Amino acid sequence: MCVSMKDGFNGRMPEKIWNIVSYVLIPLVFGYVVSMLVGFQFGIYNNIFHLPYILKLSELPEFRNDAFYATLNNFTSIVLPIMRAFTTEENVRQVFYFVSLASKIAGFAGLVYLSRAAGFRKPVELLLAMTVLALTPLLQGSSIIGDHDMFVPFFTQTELTWVFVFLSVGLLCKDRIALAYAMVGIAFSINAFVGIWLLVMNTVALLLVKRPLSVKAFLKAAGGFLLFALPVALWIYFIVNGKHQKVDFSYIDYIRTYCKVHFLLESVDRMLVLKHFMLVGSGLLASRHLPNSRFWIAIQLGALLLLLVGIPLPYLVNNRFVFNLHLIRAAGLGQALATVVIVLAGVRLLLNKEELAMRTIGAVVLLSLALLPVRLIGMIVLLASMLLALPGDGVVTRFDRSGIFRWVRAWRRPLAFVCLALCVLALFSPIPPYPFILIQAGKLAVILGVSALLAFGRYRHVSVGGPVALLLLCFMVAMSCYKDIFEEKLYANRKYPVRRSWTEMVSWIRNSSLHGPFLLPLDDIDHTDYFQLQARRKVWVSWRQGGAVMWYPSFYRQWSTRFREVSALHTPKEMVAYAKAHGIRYLLLHDPKASVPISCELLKRTPCYVLYEVR
Repeated sequence: MCVSMKDGFNGRMPEKIWNIVSYVLIPLVFGYVVSMLVGFQFGIYNNIFHLPYILKLSELPEFRNDAFYATLNNFTSIVLPIMRAFTTEENVRQVFYFVSLASKIAGFAGLVYLSRAAGFRKPVELLLAMTVLALTPLLQGSSIIGDHDMFVPFFTQTELTWVFVFLSVGLLCKDRIALAYAMVGIAFSINAFVGIWLLVMNTVALLLVKRPLSVKAFLKAAGGFLLFALPVALWIYFIVNGKHQKVDFSYIDYIRTYCKVHFLLESVDRMLVLKHFMLVGSGLLASRHLPNSRFWIAIQLGALLLLLVGIPLPYLVNNRFVFNLHLIRAAGLGQALATVVIVLAGVRLLLNKEELAMRTIGAVVLLSLALLPVRLIGMIVLLASMLLALPGDGVVTRFDRSGIFRWVRAWRRPLAFVCLALCVLALFSPIPPYPFILIQAGKLAVILGVSALLAFGRYRHVSVGGPVALLLLCFMVAMSCYKDIFEEKLYANRKYPVRRSWTEMVSWIRNSSLHGPFLLPLDDIDHTDYFQLQARRKVWVSWRQGGAVMWYPSFYRQWSTRFREVSALHTPKEMVAYAKAHGIRYLLLHDPKASVPISCELLKRTPCYVLYEVR
């Protein structure tokens, strides 16, 4: 059996070879490209929880009886014990890098499967889709709202779940229910709340698409899920019922002190909420261009339901379980699925051989996703394009008594070029500072190149899919090189003096005979949050330690009391007085010129930090 290579490629390819290319070569290439685009950083964010557990730091003499590190045995994810078995102090950075890279490669394998399940099997279709998905900022960094991890520049077990998210949706689309829910179970074992999101989202889609749901289908779903989820579910059950799990405080007050962005809508800018719902609306409209459009609408509605329930629920139910579902973060699922569906619709429209307006709209959609940052004008371009491309048999158009959509179809071609012009306007509004203007120039060149291809295809009657894919691939390579060579160095140079000073200080402490705890100010969280991990010494309190309350509520009293007290200290004299009152021997400040009482002995000074012994 052969796969057709038309629409931009010549010849035919054997099915077995194309399967290897699809599921091995394409994920390897695009996963590595995304890794280059987002970069890699070690020991940041939630690594403060991962590293101590994996390296068994609680067993070191420096951390004996450390309350924070003692909580980490309650951090439930099947990934961490596996990594713990072969990770050492010497190879930990390499392990984290390769697992982070592997999660991105696996994520693109899941995206390939999902795309093929949606009916996109031709080489040009997959190449176009994967190129845009690799370039789009919507799948890089954090989600628009909820701050959920997409493809991120550091190791996190959340990123490892994306392959199972995409596989579960693809398998469900192909009616392979048991396997789809097995993927949900694996996602649960890696990150429990992501597994619960998937369970709800897929079940909503299943109920909407397959009504009534048969007993056989239900048993298949339950069996597939429990096969992989049950061991971790029991692990969580025994931890939750442990002696340190009593919640005798207001959980919403704790969340407001620690980190509102994952849980409460009050932390989210209204403009970001608008962007998210415009993206979701675009994804629902884009579903009309995919085979089995009812399924793609249903799966996105399942993700949307999680968010709509998650917005009011924490305010109505002040309960630990409700908050630990991270329901606002579930917006990341909706964002990813909407992005994938819009990309696939854009590919389908671009490869339309009958109507120039549809090809232009497809090009605008793909260019907007690949080239525009996540700003309101970009969301407007996407939503306008999807409305403009709405088929004449859609539900909306059936009730179009005013005739607006009939008018839009009549003027579709000039309106498509208006969308293209709006895309160019969005690119240069506002104009970024040098040297990023070079990237903008490259983006403009890509837009002009695609416009020329559309015009050429109109008069020569040739497909533009292959040339557009090649143009975007060339831009992707250029972007990868730019990110790797220039942008990272620019960031490093901007932060270098403070970073070098901090590294010198913590390295000196790590190699010294000093023992903690150390008192650090809380207004320098970019550095002081990582002191305990980097210096390998106890710290009195840090902001990020508050995350331990989620899996070990008894830690709340110590953390909240110390955090509140140290947050109220604003001068070196107040810090010294507090240290004396609590028997803290060492004080690290980031204001080396400040005057400190004579009772303190200077131990170490760097250009940006100073360490005192309090007597």
